[in-house]
Amino acid sequence: CFPFSLPCARLFFSEDYQDLMAALSENVLTVNMLLFFLPGIYANSCAEKTPLFIITTPKPTAALSGSCLNVPCSFTAAPGRTVFDSSKETRGAWIKDGNDIYNINNGVSTNLVEITGNLSQKNCTSLFSDIKTSQAGKYFLRIENGGYKGTACSDPLQITVEDSPWSPSISISGDDLKEHQSVTITCSALTPCPHSPPELTWNLQQDSHRQTEKNTDGTFTTKIQENITLSDTHDGYNIRCSARYPVNGGNKTAETNMTLSVSYAPRNTSASISPSGLVSAGSWVELNCSSRAKPPASFTWSRNSKHGAINVSVGQVYRFSVTEGGEFYCVATNDLGNETSSRIFVGVKGVLAHCGDKKPALFITTPKEIEALNGSCLHIPCSFNTNGTTFNSSRTIYGIWMKHKARFGNPASSIFNSSGSVNTYSLNITGNLREGNCTTLFPDVKTSYTDKYFFRVENGPFRATACADPLQITVKGKRSFIL
Repeated sequence: CFPFSLPCARLFFSEDYQDLMAALSENVLTVNMLLFFLPGIYANSCAEKTPLFIITTPKPTAALSGSCLNVPCSFTAAPGRTVFDSSKETRGAWIKDGNDIYNINNGVSTNLVEITGNLSQKNCTSLFSDIKTSQAGKYFLRIENGGYKGTACSDPLQITVEDSPWSPSISISGDDLKEHQSVTITCSALTPCPHSPPELTWNLQQDSHRQTEKNTDGTFTTKIQENITLSDTHDGYNIRCSARYPVNGGNKTAETNMTLSVSYAPRNTSASISPSGLVSAGSWVELNCSSRAKPPASFTWSRNSKHGAINVSVGQVYRFSVTEGGEFYCVATNDLGNETSSRIFVGVKGVLAHCGDKKPALFITTPKEIEALNGSCLHIPCSFNTNGTTFNSSRTIYGIWMKHKARFGNPASSIFNSSGSVNTYSLNITGNLREGNCTTLFPDVKTSYTDKYFFRVENGPFRATACADPLQITVKGKRSFIL
């Protein structure tokens, strides 16, 4: 731009045009001094000079067509040839790019944009009403404060106008979600027009309170929140949230989704057997354990014995050749816990002929064979468990002992019933049946007691005999005495 010409000088300075002409009329030296020290009336690029009048606004600023746009704005006005004086009246206008940005009369009509902030306090916050897509673009703020006049040529307000609303966002406190964890779920939406905020709805609690909050940059966000305690049922749950923006002539709506991923301990652990029913000795059976867990569970298999549970396999499937019957169960485990399946019974044909084709619902743990002397007492340690879903320990429980040839399920042929109705052999169940303890005492056994015995439980609708677990009692000789 050298030598200087009037258009070039107008490009570089932020003082008004009349002041510039007066300065140019004095001498070239004055013009050169003004070039470097006057507040910048630089054009859109400010001619690579550092301006003294600077505004702060969000960059860029997004608006929704048919709605309003609130623009938070503040400015700094460093002293130049004149000084900004907050005691004086300050005028301001937004000038759209493509117009003379140094002429305040080129400002956008106040019907379209109103400077709501107090310019004397350097607050240029503005409100664009019923904004349209044609209003997208760059806007420059021009102020006049007595002799201090300037355009924020280096800080244009960039407005984008969308026809469709923005999808709301869903966030959840915490990254690694686990059952029993309390979290806050938030749905939030951009709110360029806080005077008419969007209405938020979701498929969580319907009466969630809506609140519009001011952000640190002066913009606004509308949100709803819900505090929940996570469980396994929340895993895979799809949260849907919609934002409905009021606009001139109606509403505009957008929706977003989030699927929860929640870790939980094993649930619904169960064991199955193939083939079902009694099997021949030496044949192969396959036990399968299943469980619902996240992360996936690992599995172990155990077999009940008179010495307690014995670990027999690791893995979801346990396949083995049957040599004897028994009771099995599996345990599913992950980092959050474990769960034990119900018991399943493997029955061997011929060995468990007393059960017929029925799957036992009652199991006892006792010594398989006991010997005693005629005339002595006999203490039998005994415990039981059931597969019956109808068993309820809070109900009355009757324990019944039957001999081998007794007809199962017919108390009339029993040798003992804890109800008191039968006590052929004068024995007594000393264990607490509610605790699964069937320990029994024969006070005076006789050789005629030698036989195979079965234990039966009657508990309301639950009635079952431990047909798979016979107890062999052998009574020998005469009782001897030492004198």
